[in-house]
Amino acid sequence: MQDVRSYRHRSVHHLLRAKLKIRVTENVKRKGVQRVWNLHQIKRNEKKKKYKENRKVRIEGNGKRDTIEKEWTSLRNTIIEAADVVIGRKERETQKDWFDQECNLAIENKDTEKEEKRKTGRKYDG
Repeated sequence: MQDVRSYRHRSVHHLLRAKLKIRVTENVKRKGVQRVWNLHQIKRNEKKKKYKENRKVRIEGNGKRDTIEKEWTSLRNTIIEAADVVIGRKERETQKDWFDQECNLAIENKDTEKEEKRKTGRKYDG
């Protein structure tokens, strides 16, 4: 806000005028899916060795590419494939249901209490 003014009126209502400076920002969205691997598995020595060997074999089998950009793309894809094969991706954790039997029971008790108070003519307080 740059400037705000209030103008009185005969009635209870007042006129409010404001100058606003609006800035529009562009939403930046990430491309693709974020890769999350089971990193706790790489801490185990046998998985670490297997990953290193798999990566090394895949890199050696790649060969040369025409441009440096294709070489880097190939290297990146090779590392990702080795990680997918040996380490594996982390499963997405599902959220636990917060609305359980206890919540359902509490709502039923509240509803029955409310209905009983309605029948007897007393006010419901909560």
